[in-house]
Amino acid sequence: FEYIYFARPDSKIDGMGVYESRINAGKILAKTHPVEADLVVGVPESGNPAALGFAMESGIPYGNAFIKNNYVG
Repeated sequence: FEYIYFARPDSKIDGMGVYESRINAGKILAKTHPVEADLVVGVPESGNPAALGFAMESGIPYGNAFIKNNYVG
C-alpha cells in the first residue's frame, strides 16, 4: 500500500522509484483487465501515474477529469 497511496511519487522504496512503480502497475492492469473506453483518468494524486500507465499500455487517451484543491480538505 506504500507504493500505491502513501509514498511521495519522487521517493524510492527498496531501490524502486514510486512513480515508475505506479506507472508499471497501470500497465499491468491494462494487460490483465482490458476495457473499451474513450478516456483514462486518474483520481488525484496517487492514481494519476497508474492511469497514465494504463493509457500508455492500452492505447486509450489519458486526460484530466478531476482537479484536486490543495487548500480544502
